[in-house]
Amino acid sequence: MNIKGSSAYLYPRIYPLHTLEENQIPPPMVRCLYERFSDSGAYVI
Repeated sequence: MNIKGSSAYLYPRIYPLHTLEENQIPPPMVRCLYERFSDSGAYVI
């Protein structure tokens, strides 16, 4: 597996649903890192 492939495997991207605006489809994807998570957030992996 190359570096790009292993990076996507170790740090998948997620959709934060709690920041979704009414007219924003789909929400922007962010890396799945501890610092990006919120206790009151909802996410799709």
